[in-house]
Amino acid sequence: MRVLVAAIALVGCSQTAPPDDPDLATSNDELTCDLGEPGALAGACYYGSVARAVTAAPLSSTNPPFVAVGGVHLVAGATGNEGVVEFTSSDAGLYNVYLGTPNIPFRIVAPDGSVVASTCTTLVSSSECAYLRRASTYPFAANTAYRLEFGPTTERYVRVVVLAHVPEQVCSAGDLSEQANACQATGEDDVPWPDHSAVSISLDTVYGLHLPSYGGYFSFTPSTTGEYELYLGTPNLPLGISAANEHVRLSCTTTLDADACPAFRRVDRMTLVAGHDYTFGFGETLAAHYQRFTLRLASPTTIHLAPAVMSPAGHASDHLTAADLDGDRALDLVVSNADDLDILHNNGDGTFTELAKHQIAYAGQTVVADFDHDGIPDIVGVTWDGMGPLPAFYLHGAGNSTYTTTSWGDGRDFSTFISAGDLDEDGTPEVVVPYADSVDPDGPAGFVIVAVPSFTVIQDVPAFGHDTGKAIVLDVDGDGHQDVVVADQTTGRIRIYRGDGSGTVTLGDEVALPVGGITGLSSFDLDGDSRPDIVANHHFGLIDVLFNKASGFVTTTIHPNHSDARGIAVGDFDHDGKLDLATSGSDFDSPVDIYLQTGLGFTYTGSLAIPTGHVIGDTISGDFNGDGYTDVVSAGLDGVASFLSTP
Repeated sequence: MRVLVAAIALVGCSQTAPPDDPDLATSNDELTCDLGEPGALAGACYYGSVARAVTAAPLSSTNPPFVAVGGVHLVAGATGNEGVVEFTSSDAGLYNVYLGTPNIPFRIVAPDGSVVASTCTTLVSSSECAYLRRASTYPFAANTAYRLEFGPTTERYVRVVVLAHVPEQVCSAGDLSEQANACQATGEDDVPWPDHSAVSISLDTVYGLHLPSYGGYFSFTPSTTGEYELYLGTPNLPLGISAANEHVRLSCTTTLDADACPAFRRVDRMTLVAGHDYTFGFGETLAAHYQRFTLRLASPTTIHLAPAVMSPAGHASDHLTAADLDGDRALDLVVSNADDLDILHNNGDGTFTELAKHQIAYAGQTVVADFDHDGIPDIVGVTWDGMGPLPAFYLHGAGNSTYTTTSWGDGRDFSTFISAGDLDEDGTPEVVVPYADSVDPDGPAGFVIVAVPSFTVIQDVPAFGHDTGKAIVLDVDGDGHQDVVVADQTTGRIRIYRGDGSGTVTLGDEVALPVGGITGLSSFDLDGDSRPDIVANHHFGLIDVLFNKASGFVTTTIHPNHSDARGIAVGDFDHDGKLDLATSGSDFDSPVDIYLQTGLGFTYTGSLAIPTGHVIGDTISGDFNGDGYTDVVSAGLDGVASFLSTP
């Protein structure tokens, strides 16, 4: 369950106990909680005010009821009232746990029986929230069931709200396309609220709502998927936004200056999906309040990529590699097909002409580098048919777009993936290739580091055995040495093997993703911090983006339109200075989908139409027409499709 904060209040947490609160039990926790984005407490306050009650299980229970937001009725125990409920995290990271009773005996227990220590605890006053009195922050692992244990105590009931800790993302001026229009509204433009029941609202209409003490809510069903901006006249009123039992994450939020915007004091930007029913609920307040608000669709974002231009290539094109093969400073293509390997020359305008065809059956992924230091790029690749070991191939560049083809390998059943990096720091990259015994499931499997052009195995690493998926080379920790990142294609784990410049690697960290079935790994610096981030695509369509931070990886999950992400490419496709994602799927005739990077993740924005005949193929990016912008090229059934950048 994704539990994400989506509230709209600019409130802080008290650092000392408020007068109307009982004393907190002595704790070693520091009262310094930063609950995340502005509005975190107000969102929790709203969900606490509408909480449905469950009856806790005794502390001895091994099957407690699930609670993310709810009132908890405790049960009688041997020495007082007690109870346990369960919360299952989705993503790894910090979670805020809010309680309605501040000094109740409480702890969180992990599946291994260890007690999870909070990183901080802070009190909440009744002026900040009518129902919650305490907030603590805890580090949770991904996809893990935690026990929330209460008692023994004389209390019989406690409110609980668990929300993911979302870092503050402040909207910049460029993020708010509707601010000028919204801020022109006045009180005379208000539409009277008909009653205090749920009301379906319209876009671009200013509503004035006289809230009773118990609050109110409105509903909205968008007809267009996109970014929406919600403008509020009262910034610190409890508000929660949800759809299909999931809380909506804000892209960004900010306050507005009264001189610049007389009508509104706060604006929040969020992604809403067409056809989904959204509820915007105002929580209980100490007295009736007046709230002015308006919901507006942000100006459509332009994807600066032209319709596809097709270039011929071999039948059933699959893997793509872009490199300047002939020294003319234009990116050419190496195209792996079902029956051969094609070398395509870039005509300079992003279209391609076939220069050479090499009869290599079941060609998989390739890498291009000058492996023998003769000034001419060479091509190394693997072959795979899923039925047993096949010889891999080496195309030694001889100049004038000619190549001498030889095979390499030692009888291992290499997978269809290959990566390259200078692990021994001698100026020549090595290749890293996963392998498995296709006949014996208990046979040897893992990945190898291979020197080129001698094709000597430098290191053989078991990794995840037969579950070893794609392995990529990158400098994860920024120490100047290349590392190897390997995926477990069954459980969804990622292992990082640290390099030290010797050519070999040593197992370091392991990262557990929320779901398994990793089908591929890619690496890009998506947030511009000079640290390589990782993109993992899974079976059934999920894509995890692991932002590589100094404190560890922060994971964002994308739910693509197609069933299985096949190719991943990056580029600034809307010209806003942030890198976006382009993905192709494994469905026949699937489009290339564009996910633009916003404040807290990636938002599906549109698809690039593919000519009839496109099929399960790779997608890559680069400046193929020399205009300084990023283009996209995707492999198809009878050629490659170029989506060229536009101004």
